[in-house]
Amino acid sequence: MGVEISNQRARYLSITCQGLGGQWPLPGGKDGVVEVIDRLGYVQIDTISVVQRAHHHVIWSRHPGYEPRMIYELLKDRRVFEFWAHAAAYLPTSDYRFSIPHMRGFARRPRTRAWMKDNDKLVGTVLDRIKREGALSSADFKTPRGSRGTWWDWNAMGSYGINDWIANPPAELDIYWGFPVKYCWRNTAIKRAADVPVFLDCFYTDAFVLAHNEPPPFPDAYESWSSNGIQMFAMDRHNGGTNAVFADWSVRKVGIKELWTLKWHNG
Repeated sequence: MGVEISNQRARYLSITCQGLGGQWPLPGGKDGVVEVIDRLGYVQIDTISVVQRAHHHVIWSRHPGYEPRMIYELLKDRRVFEFWAHAAAYLPTSDYRFSIPHMRGFARRPRTRAWMKDNDKLVGTVLDRIKREGALSSADFKTPRGSRGTWWDWNAMGSYGINDWIANPPAELDIYWGFPVKYCWRNTAIKRAADVPVFLDCFYTDAFVLAHNEPPPFPDAYESWSSNGIQMFAMDRHNGGTNAVFADWSVRKVGIKELWTLKWHNG
């Protein structure tokens, strides 16, 4: 039998249970940060940054004494750790044991084993540096040319990516990044806009998708940016599908196979 509650009560429960009403009795400093992450289960690491990167907002809104340096100190102290939960996230070390089977699963995946075999020298170099210097981030490793170069060389793995056909290239161009300009939408004033993807879960930051693009050879297969653009978006992030924003600004889950039915470009 269902229970009815008022809208006011529902709002109260929603805000309070998420820790946004100020009712969580948190300890000060870094102990409070650990408790916030523990209560939430994890905090997704997000590159979106206006005032500050989004994951710092998530913690600060529940623990006003929070400072960004605290999360890095907690990582160093091994009180929280980074791993792939729903996405890249900070998790409490008390839950580390639950992540071990997933870590081992990633290591056994054909894609991982093939990449490790093909890049054994690179893997050795990375491991040697970590043994000598301790924990390192991807930014600590230079590109083969010895510098970061232009923005597309900045270790441009993505979490979300843009459908490049939405672009509005200069009128004098016939080819844009190797693809015909005539297929670009140029704006979002489009017929059947609800079928035109703009922004999706993605392995990279952007991609061009064509009708003849082949499916990945195995689930979540990805190594680098490719002219086979569908591979960038064909990721099973949400139980058989991916999330997408469309040109009418609607948002919905899209099945992996459904990606081939969308109207990616104006051709």
